Amino acid sequence: MSRRLIFVIVNVAFFAAAAYFLMSNTQSVTLNIGATQLQCTWGGWLFGTYALGFVVCFLSGLPLLGSSQTNNIAKLKEWQGQDAKLLKEIQTDKEKLLEAKIATLEAALKQALRK
Repeated sequence: MSRRLIFVIVNVAFFAAAAYFLMSNTQSVTLNIGATQLQCTWGGWLFGTYALGFVVCFLSGLPLLGSSQTNNIAKLKEWQGQDAKLLKEIQTDKEKLLEAKIATLEAALKQALRK
């Protein structure tokens, strides 16, 4: 399985669990954030923290996805360069082989004409 598919499956499972807690926990709580008091339900608090965590993880993972694609592109270009170099060497080797065969045939022809 690919990493993206696993990522999607895990997040769908966590989203379903957070949504279940949102709907099943309707008890009101008071959150003290600095000097401010915030009224919400337990489920809303759980779902909010999940959503906040998801956003943070997603945003922090974006540079990693980009760098892996950049590395893959760099490797692909490097391999293409090596392939081109190898093809050039193969062509040069074929030319040298043909030149050697021609030289051998010329030497054999000269020797046959002398007789």
